[in-house]
Amino acid sequence: MKRFFSYGSIALLTLFLTACPAAQLPVELPVTDVSGTWTGLISDLESDDSISFTVDFEQMGAELSGTGTLGPAGYSYASELSGQVDGDNVAFTFTLVFDGNSDVTTLEVTYTLTGALEGSRLRGELLGEAEGLDEIKGEFDLERQPTAPQEPSEPDPGPTFPVSEISGTLLGWTSGEAFLTLMGGYSDSFTGDPETDGVDLGAPTYETTLASDGSFSVTLSAPDASELIPLTCNGVEYPIGFLALAVASSVPQPTQSEEVFGVYTLGPIGLAQDAVWLYSDEALSLNAPCSLAGGSDLADVALNLVPGWNQAILSYGERARLESAPVPESFVWSEF
Repeated sequence: MKRFFSYGSIALLTLFLTACPAAQLPVELPVTDVSGTWTGLISDLESDDSISFTVDFEQMGAELSGTGTLGPAGYSYASELSGQVDGDNVAFTFTLVFDGNSDVTTLEVTYTLTGALEGSRLRGELLGEAEGLDEIKGEFDLERQPTAPQEPSEPDPGPTFPVSEISGTLLGWTSGEAFLTLMGGYSDSFTGDPETDGVDLGAPTYETTLASDGSFSVTLSAPDASELIPLTCNGVEYPIGFLALAVASSVPQPTQSEEVFGVYTLGPIGLAQDAVWLYSDEALSLNAPCSLAGGSDLADVALNLVPGWNQAILSYGERARLESAPVPESFVWSEF
C-alpha cells in the first residue's frame, strides 16, 4: 500500500485523531445534539502538517458512538469511536492501526480529542499515544455538514383485504338444496301482466348452489365495465363493482318473485353491520363522505382497495360508515 507518511513523521499521522476519555458530566447540563457528519482537518503542533479528518457521530443521550476516518479518500484509515457530550463540550477517542515498514509491521495509535462547539464548528485539541513513541499533540477544526432533506413519505393508507372467493352459510336455512345469486342490487318489477310481478337482479351477479345446510361458495371474477357504478367522493366519481345482497331461489336466474325464497344481507352476529364486496380496477384510498350511484348517502367512507375484489363492512348508527375490513368467518344472513 502506498504510504503518505514515514515513521519519521509518524507523529504527524499519529497526531490525527480522537477523543480523550470523557469526564463525568453534570446531570443538570442540557445535552447538545452533535449527531451527524463533521469534516475538517487535524494539524500537528510541531510540524504544522495537517490531514483531512471526518467524524460520523451517532448519539444516544450524552453518549457518542460512530466512526472516525483519517486521511484522504484512497489512503484513509477508519475506526469506531466512543465519547460523551457535556453541554457544549465534546470528548471522544478512537484507535487506528497503521501499516508499517519492514522493521515495524503495524503501529497502533489511540487518539483522544477534546473540544467545544462554536456554532456549526467543533474545535479542540488532540493527543495521540502509541507504544514506543512520544505523545503526539495537535489541534482539530471540524465543520458540521448539512443533513440531506428527506423526501416526505406518503402516509400509510392502512391494511387491505383482497378476496377472490366468497363462502359462508345461510344460518337457519330449511328449504333444501337451492340456488344462490350474489349481486349488487335487487328490485321487484312488473312484466307484462300487472298482476304478475317480476324480479330484477342488479349487476354484477355471481351464481352458485346453496347446499341443504345453507352453505355455499362462489369464485369472483372481474365485472364488465358496464356493471360498475360510481362512488362519488368530494365531487369525484370512482367506478366500482358492488356486491351486497344474495337471492336464494328455486331456479337459477329467477325472473318471478314466486321463484325467490328470500333476499338476504350478510353481517356479523349481533351487530348492526352488513358485509359488502367492492371491486376496483386500480388501487384506491378514500377517506371522505361519499355517496353511491344515484345519491344514496353512505356518509363516512374509509376504503383502501387493491385492484380486484375487496372485503368491506357497512356499519349503521347515527352515521353510516363503509370501511375496509375483513368479513368474519362466522356470520348470519338477514332477510332484506
